[in-house]
Amino acid sequence: MTAVFLQVRLSSQRYPRKALALLGDRTVFERCLQALSAVKTALHVVVTEPQSLAELSPLARALGWDVFSGPEDHVLERFVLAAREFRVTTVVRATGDNPLVSAHLANLLLARHLRKTSQYSGFQGRPLGSGVEFLDYSDDFSNILINSLEISYGATATVKIGDKLNFNNTEKAATVTITPANGEPLIWKIKASLYVNPYKGTWGIQNFRMKWDDWNGWGLSGEAEVALKMANAAPGIDDIITFGGIDGVDAAGAYYGVYERTSGANGKFGTYISSKGTDYSDKFGQLPNGKGKYFINPDNSVSVAIDGSTKKYNSNGSKTTDGVTMNFDLKASQIWTIDWNDYYGNENQFKMTYQLWYILKKQ
Repeated sequence: MTAVFLQVRLSSQRYPRKALALLGDRTVFERCLQALSAVKTALHVVVTEPQSLAELSPLARALGWDVFSGPEDHVLERFVLAAREFRVTTVVRATGDNPLVSAHLANLLLARHLRKTSQYSGFQGRPLGSGVEFLDYSDDFSNILINSLEISYGATATVKIGDKLNFNNTEKAATVTITPANGEPLIWKIKASLYVNPYKGTWGIQNFRMKWDDWNGWGLSGEAEVALKMANAAPGIDDIITFGGIDGVDAAGAYYGVYERTSGANGKFGTYISSKGTDYSDKFGQLPNGKGKYFINPDNSVSVAIDGSTKKYNSNGSKTTDGVTMNFDLKASQIWTIDWNDYYGNENQFKMTYQLWYILKKQ
């Protein structure tokens, strides 16, 4: 079954209650409902959360829409639960703050999506706010493809890349037996579980640190707080970084959500320009200032794209977190242009930095 899922809530941080803002004689939300009612699907469902349900439900039901309420802070789980509830296999995803969404474009792409048996379809080059996206959904975990497999030298496994595992059981588990070159076989139990986003929340910066080494053994090595080495970075040490909940999955398989870095109590952002005028933003600025999206990539790295920019900042992401404190690792490639006239100076330390990490604390 195919359904339009209109994603909407009233607790947006950037523009609270935006969906109920008046646009002419109707709210933005009502204009979305009316436009998307023309999309040729079996169901039309507003997917929202408990705090918004009471105000949105009457408007939706008046226009013949079903309503589903799910977890406030996990959009993706909300969609999964709605798909299960209505037994949907193809979702037409739209958002409740795009009053100019085009049902005509949606119907054209829907026909193509179903004809091509695609798992994901979206628009390129259309006016912002006029498009939707299509995703196929299945909770059949009986044939999960193995894309990669690494075992020790000389060992053998009961599965190989390209095989499939069956998680369709009460434990949501599958077993794999590994036999080492010398020793007894080991039975590994693999469990499938709902993804928990370690980044979601608002974080204060406790520290931003760097390690450097040119590996020559001549003393150009050490560890320090970035702000003590690069004065221009100091104003940013009290910035606030917010990772929103997961809003969806892109065509590359990356989870994405809203990202924002705002200035702290001093009202200033830092920069990564050294005292000699060298701009190290690409290396030190992978959690950039401003609003945009963050992406949790299939390899667990994290990318950030700021609104209005085509650039993506790529980092390694979180390696350790207890839910309160998080070490967030950046990607730090060394720059092999050593200034031999100031061998132990800060400039060479920035170039030879091979590890950069934030220590963040949840607010």
